[in-house]
Amino acid sequence: MEQRIGIIYPLLPEHAKRIFSGKDVFCKFTSTGKTKTSMGQKLLFYSSRGKYRISGEATIRNLEYLTPDKLLRKYKKRLFIMPEELNSYIAKRNRRSDKKLVVMVLEQIREYKKPFKLEKPISMSGRVLTDKMYKKITSLVS
Repeated sequence: MEQRIGIIYPLLPEHAKRIFSGKDVFCKFTSTGKTKTSMGQKLLFYSSRGKYRISGEATIRNLEYLTPDKLLRKYKKRLFIMPEELNSYIAKRNRRSDKKLVVMVLEQIREYKKPFKLEKPISMSGRVLTDKMYKKITSLVS
């Protein structure tokens, strides 16, 4: 049986670059308001906008749920998106300002030398990462 070891989330290429440049806090609204992902698991970055490539990874050091205001107060300088991008993201998703985002503080951030090309795109809700998938990806990107 395949074991769940993390998640793959889509990002704009410029957001992935910020993470690889040292912005170590990722956030996302989830449909249920919670995530099955936990501390110590992997977060893989899928570059969207037609590239269909997994461009890197990180390990989730801490996971919490914060409103946008609390998120900006606590992590503004470390956040992978700018405050105005966060506000646009909230508006586009028709979210209330008291709706919480899942916030992941990352460590061991690594950009792949050879991004892994996927056959089909990953939806905004992400995709479960299994140990078998991770072994395949990492064998091809090193």
